[in-house]
Formats: sequence, structure tokens, C-alpha cells
Amino acid sequence: MQRLLEELSVDDLTPLNIEIWSLSKSLASEIQAREPRETDTKQEDRVLIGMMTVLKALLQKYPARKAEVGARLVPYLLNDCLFQIPQAVGAGAGPLRKPLCKSPASRGAALRLLAVLSRDCLINLSTVLAYIKEFAGQASWRTNKTSDWSITHLDDEKSSTGFVGIKNLGCICYMISLFQQLHMVPGFR
Repeated sequence: MQRLLEELSVDDLTPLNIEIWSLSKSLASEIQAREPRETDTKQEDRVLIGMMTVLKALLQKYPARKAEVGARLVPYLLNDCLFQIPQAVGAGAGPLRKPLCKSPASRGAALRLLAVLSRDCLINLSTVLAYIKEFAGQASWRTNKTSDWSITHLDDEKSSTGFVGIKNLGCICYMISLFQQLHMVPGFR
């Protein structure tokens, strides 16, 4: 279904009488109602991955629906699918509530869906940025131990290619990779 949605134009889909809006809402609701099926990173919930992939393809074809679908789905993807810290549910402290997406495939599908929901939709993008800002403001995920950052004495050595690179302070790896890519463009350099 994803390939069909990607290959057909919006005009081609119109005669098929597909209720795109109800399908989008239904997929978003099913994703949110889905119970965790992945017990570890090796198990894949193929149904969940499929629902996220089809919803992503629908939203790429019909971007006007992103704000409506994303109003409830973006916080759910962030909090429950991707970055949920296991914690006890309710006052009874029963079983831990775990993130829905544990496998690389399901996490990738959730991240791609989140990217499509955030692209060209300021409401969804601001929700993601607010989450990142709140997360970055908490110092609990950072430590001062060298072993936690995998920093070794080999990091100070010069590469066999002759390039030195930029020293990673532990939180700027994406910026460093961008600088390295831009440096390799002769016109930009």
C-alpha cells in the first residue's frame, strides 16, 4: 500500500474513492491503541511498522492533514514510542510501562513518521522542539565519566588520512559531521 501511495499522484487516487482522511485518523488511532509487542531489540512488530509506513505515505500525499493527525500523534511518538523511560504505572507500582518501539526497524519507522509530521508543519515541529529543549535541559542524561562518552587516548591521535577533525565534547557530534561534510565541498571550503 505504501508503494502504491508513493507511485500514484493525488489525481490518480481520487477516482479510487478512498476515504483518505478517515484512513489517516484510523491509522493514527490504531498506532496509539497498539499494545507493546516487542520485548527486546531483536523482535519487530511488523504490523506497527506497516501502519507507521502507510500513514507516513498518506501524509506525504496529503500534507494538509499533518496538523490534525499530529496534534495527538506527535506527543505519543515522542513520549510513548521512542523516548519513554520505563516506569511503574499507577499507584500500585505494577509492571513497568515500556516504550512501544524497541527494534531498529520500528524505531526507524517512528522517526521517519515523526519527520514527515514535522516537515512543513510548524505546530508539530514546535512540539518536537519543545520536547528536545526540555530533554536537553535535564542534566540527568549527561555524566562526567570518560567511559560514558567512550573517550579514549586514541581520540587525540591523527588519522592515517591526515585529517584531524574536530574534538567532540560529547554533545556536538551532529554539528561536527555537518562541518566535515561542508569542508569536503571544494566550492564551499
